[in-house]
Amino acid sequence: NYSFDDAGNVRLAMFDPAGGTAPDIAGQNICNPTAIFIAVSLLFQSLGEKALSAALREANLTLLAQGVSTPDLGGRCSTTEFTSEVIQKTVEVLGRV
Repeated sequence: NYSFDDAGNVRLAMFDPAGGTAPDIAGQNICNPTAIFIAVSLLFQSLGEKALSAALREANLTLLAQGVSTPDLGGRCSTTEFTSEVIQKTVEVLGRV
């Protein structure tokens, strides 16, 4: 979400993942963090960190395409495990840049 001044310049930006609080799965370590990764990727892009933004997005989407995911998408990873996989893959992608 962006807020613009009268000249059309971005005055304020907010990067908020879509979704709810999911109280039915709270504390079970099965939440899918993909929306958070995409929101953070957009934040990095906004800050001028284009390589990091692209690497995070690529890592997340590549893992999902490979079937590495949380149970809601048919995978077997916990939230913690999937997050670790995304971090590792992001570092790998950045190493190719």
